[in-house]
Amino acid sequence: MVYRLSLFNTVLIILFIVICTVLFIGNVFRFSWLQTSTVIEAKERKRMYQ
Repeated sequence: MVYRLSLFNTVLIILFIVICTVLFIGNVFRFSWLQTSTVIEAKERKRMYQ
């Protein structure tokens, strides 16, 4: 019983770490992609006005 509970807790902790890592990587990726698209957009706008 105690062993099964500790195993369940370990699985929960691993799942929690994996979800946090995925969310963190997703946020970083989305942020860098937003920055890149914003820079490209600014270049396009600058070219339009010239």
